Amino acid sequence: VQIVCSMNPATTVGRHPITTRFTAIAGIAYMAYVPHGEMQTVYAEMFAGFTAASQYASPSQRGLLAQTVLDLYDVVTKTFSADDHRHYKFTPRTITEWIQQVHRYDLVSVDLVEALRYEANRTFRDRLVGPDARAKFDALLADVFSKHWRVPRSNTSTDCVFTTWAGSSGVGDEAGVMSAMPADHFEQHVAAKLVSYEREIKELNILLFPEVLQRVARFNRVLSQPGGHLLLAGKSGVGRRTTCSLVAHAHAMEFVSPKMTLKYDERSFRVDLKKILADVGVDNKETLLYLEDHQLVNSAILETVNSLLSGGEVPGLFTNPELETMYAPLREQMATEGSALSPFEFFTQRVKHKLHVALSMDPSDSQWAVRCESNPALFTRCSVHWMDGWSDVGMRAVPRTRLKEVLASAHASEENGDIVEQMCAIQNMVGGTPRQYVTFVDQYARIFESKREAHVTSKNHLTAGLTKLEEAAGAVAELSVQAAEQQVLLAEKQHLADEALSRITTSMSAASERKKEVETLKEKTSKEEADLNVQKVGIEDELKDVQPLIDSARAAVGQIKSDNINEIKSLRTPPEGILVVLEAVLLLMNNPDTSWAGQKKFLGSRGVKDEIVNFDAHVVTAKNREIVRKILKEKADLFEHKNILRVSVAAAPLAAWVKANVKFSLVLEKIAPLENILKQLTGSLDTSTKRVEECENELVALDLEVVEMKLEFGRRTSEAEALKLNLKKAQDSLFAAERLLGKLGGEKDRWKGQVVSLDADLKALPLNALLAAGFIAYLASSPEDTRVATLGRWTAYLGVGDRPFDLRRFMSTETEMLTWKQQGLPGDTLSMENAIVILRVTAAPLIIDPSNRAVAWLKAFVGADASASLETVAAQDPRFANKLELAVRFGKTLILEEVDCIEPILYPVVRKDLWRGGARVAGAVGG
Repeated sequence: VQIVCSMNPATTVGRHPITTRFTAIAGIAYMAYVPHGEMQTVYAEMFAGFTAASQYASPSQRGLLAQTVLDLYDVVTKTFSADDHRHYKFTPRTITEWIQQVHRYDLVSVDLVEALRYEANRTFRDRLVGPDARAKFDALLADVFSKHWRVPRSNTSTDCVFTTWAGSSGVGDEAGVMSAMPADHFEQHVAAKLVSYEREIKELNILLFPEVLQRVARFNRVLSQPGGHLLLAGKSGVGRRTTCSLVAHAHAMEFVSPKMTLKYDERSFRVDLKKILADVGVDNKETLLYLEDHQLVNSAILETVNSLLSGGEVPGLFTNPELETMYAPLREQMATEGSALSPFEFFTQRVKHKLHVALSMDPSDSQWAVRCESNPALFTRCSVHWMDGWSDVGMRAVPRTRLKEVLASAHASEENGDIVEQMCAIQNMVGGTPRQYVTFVDQYARIFESKREAHVTSKNHLTAGLTKLEEAAGAVAELSVQAAEQQVLLAEKQHLADEALSRITTSMSAASERKKEVETLKEKTSKEEADLNVQKVGIEDELKDVQPLIDSARAAVGQIKSDNINEIKSLRTPPEGILVVLEAVLLLMNNPDTSWAGQKKFLGSRGVKDEIVNFDAHVVTAKNREIVRKILKEKADLFEHKNILRVSVAAAPLAAWVKANVKFSLVLEKIAPLENILKQLTGSLDTSTKRVEECENELVALDLEVVEMKLEFGRRTSEAEALKLNLKKAQDSLFAAERLLGKLGGEKDRWKGQVVSLDADLKALPLNALLAAGFIAYLASSPEDTRVATLGRWTAYLGVGDRPFDLRRFMSTETEMLTWKQQGLPGDTLSMENAIVILRVTAAPLIIDPSNRAVAWLKAFVGADASASLETVAAQDPRFANKLELAVRFGKTLILEEVDCIEPILYPVVRKDLWRGGARVAGAVGG
């Protein structure tokens, strides 16, 4: 048996010292690095493997590539020494891995020099500490590539990202081929994976600003290659776990992290590791094992991980029966794949390819150097990423993304300045960790929103009160105007009522006069009617003899036939009787033409019979009547009926008509005075009758008018009475309102002063909230003098040094602090500030309280809330894990006493590590 041992030089830190007894019996050989010339030959030959079909295939080009990597290696090893940081140890293996990484690139679409330069950044730059070191490396890299390839020194384009997700599907092939992807497409792809992760697993609260996207690309580069491992050195809160979780989800990897218990040790870890390796080696599940500082409870766990990283196995992890159980399904898979390896080799090969380990460690831990140097695989087998914090761009992106709505309100006042810049400045002043910075940002949002809501609510209440007072004053003024208007309206209504009463009186007086007039007219009419009847009787007596003659003559004329009239007209020389009769007819009818021609014309006129029949004797003149009487007297025999009938049938009725009308005219002349009297009486009677009708109509109209005016008077009187009542009510209300406004005059001034004060508070709120959030996030663990000094620097930087900031006044009230004192809290400034921090901080508070007064107060404070459930347990209590689980399950307030260290079981609870289980959100406590 021959034993060959390979180990680091004695100058490095190991787990165990090598005894002189061992060195005395062993042959020691020191193997130096290969000479520079030989290394160039080797590396030039290595480049030949993937430059055959490219512009770099010639030996000179391959030699130039090898010279490039060696020159950069030389300047890096001279500039960055392991004396500065232990992980700055670069060896020829580093160059070999660098060149081998270029094999992964699609050199058809990506230039080899560009890929080589990108991999140089990943190989060297990612592990450098601090921005100064990285800037120095950037200069060295630019010098070397500019010297050999004339690449512009500023060739640091961010337009594209090298990733395995550049394919059309965005997933990448099994070999993990790297190619360029536009930065915006890469961001969209990562955002889609983030949405998928948060929908299926849990909220990550990760912000995709450029720095985070670059980190995702770097993690993807490592985890997409077989057996790619990560050593993530950085401060708490920089985003290591969330980024790993996201990249693992994007590659469909199983993300595994040990679930800590109070008694978790190496044995527990080996049990967990067995299951992980079985899933990877037997079930072929690609898995990311994520380990953090608090999970490395002893050095043996890290030694186990070191063995796993070095050889893909942990000696003695599985017993022979366990191995045989695993080998059974492996043999079937080996037969299917045609593998010639042994089951153990096949299993180990799978573990090497499918298992990825990510170690998240804090370099500020005192055990950092010892742990890393005692386990060299952490540096040699892992891609080291130094993540000491965010850049200035990243620090600005965090609040701008998380506080969009808050910043919109905070920036309303230009006097407050740029809140984001002020946050970054405060973070740089105190040198806080990224997690403290996130706490600072979240604390600011919480304080600003709660204070703004309280201030705005109070201001709205006061403004509403002032508005009500203004409305009340306006209402009082309006009541005054209304009262005056109602007074005027009442006078108008009263005047209208009086006018209506006056019109009623006038109308009733007129109606009385009309009634008297009607009675007088009726008496007069009655008398005139009696006189009229007497005159009618006299006239009728005079006409009683002649009227029958007239009627008979008219009837006879009406019986004259047209033929008889035509017969007379046809006579050339009529008899004398006809001429005399017709002459008398024409004279009575006041027709002066009594010639035969005139007579024939008269007889030929239309309606001559009707004209004769309807003749009114009143038109006969006395002269014509006397002429006709003379004719009748001189030629009486011609007018005799029997004589004239023999002459003409038509002339006989006309002769009778003449005689009757002469008599009738004489009678009419005789009774003319009586007719005049009768006419006058008739006219007077008609006038009186008409006047009686008019008076009666006027009486009816007056009665209706009186009724309407009475109704109007009643309405006006009612309106006047209603106005009197309304006026009295308005005057009473006006008096009460004026008295109330007089009493509230002082309140109005006080409320206005409070509104002005609240406006000033709202204006100063962004900076006050910034100071309060900074105090809670950074100064809670500092002594009183440090707090005062730091606050002084902050206020001076913010330009508010003239108004000292008092956390107690801003975050609490006198009443609240008095209540705390009654509950047992000391009344000094330090205790009050600590109480505010305990109650307002978003993280779980760690209270250093040797006197137990703070704990006693906290118990009293929580116990005073009837809706709160309090649980207290000592860290050494055997029931600690059980009480912790119950507190988480039922939402209790848990006070953990006598804590001498933070148990790993508390980490998921303290950092609120929750995940989705369907519609529920769950968290893990213990294993």
